[in-house]
Amino acid sequence: MTKFWSASCKTGAVSPPLRKKLTCLVVFSLLALAPAAKASLIYSLTSNNCSGGCSPSPFGTVTLTQNGTSVDVSVDLNAGNTFVNTGGPHPGFAFNLFGNPSITITGLNTTDFVTVVTGSGGSVDASVYGFFQYEIDEVHSGNSGNVAGPLTFNVSAAGTVLESNFIANSLGWFFVADIFAGATGNTGEVASDCLSDCGGGGGQLTPEPVSFLLVGTGLIGAFFLRPRRAQCAQ
Repeated sequence: MTKFWSASCKTGAVSPPLRKKLTCLVVFSLLALAPAAKASLIYSLTSNNCSGGCSPSPFGTVTLTQNGTSVDVSVDLNAGNTFVNTGGPHPGFAFNLFGNPSITITGLNTTDFVTVVTGSGGSVDASVYGFFQYEIDEVHSGNSGNVAGPLTFNVSAAGTVLESNFIANSLGWFFVADIFAGATGNTGEVASDCLSDCGGGGGQLTPEPVSFLLVGTGLIGAFFLRPRRAQCAQ
């Protein structure tokens, strides 16, 4: 019986050369993939100031994804909701950045949207949701030519723009959008304060697939490199 366990142990053990190769493979994979690992911050648009009310909530999401020294922004409205331009103190989409820098917006669908305010010191009136620094508008007036979106663009500045640089205004609101709610047929602004929408601020952190790949590589490597002495002791 003793010989059986000894032979079994030797057969199941990972040889030193193979162990070294596996170690190098895991380390190389982690180093190669680590720079590509990204995560997104997702904010829910749950509050509304629509005439007659809008429902159901949430009305959509705002996703921020780091892209080098800039940030990709995607505003996705839920099915049935569209971007609208109702005029007055109702920006199509508005946001803030820490330090209020002059920014450059690229990648915008200029057929349906236009950048209104990008300079520092912007003062965008969003009615009950207060003032914001930067604004993008839907170009079609009223309910004609409403756009389902998504509204996507990239934000850059002279320095590095981070996901965490997107901050709340003086009333605590991070984002506001002017929409047509398909379920009710009403229009108005919807917003995210994140304090209630995102479980305590900072947005909901969502790993991208490459992050799961990193974890998976590590687990596979750990499985093959685990010590076998406990088995031999039996």
